[in-house]
Amino acid sequence: MTRDEFLNRLGELLACLPADQVKETQEFYAEAIADRMEDGMTEAEAVAAMGTPGEVAEATLDELPAVPRAIART
Repeated sequence: MTRDEFLNRLGELLACLPADQVKETQEFYAEAIADRMEDGMTEAEAVAAMGTPGEVAEATLDELPAVPRAIART
């Protein structure tokens, strides 16, 4: 999976959140991928190190306070 594919899929999975929060999460992971690539990983290795977009989305939603999390999952 490429960086762009990862970030696009992550955005789709987090579409239940406000757009600014989705963008912030995508930017965080884009930077994390870039950092790993600067350290010598290939794009595919760096993306794989993040986990799947589904795992990342689930972790992101789990970090929300209880009320916003319930709203986001409806």
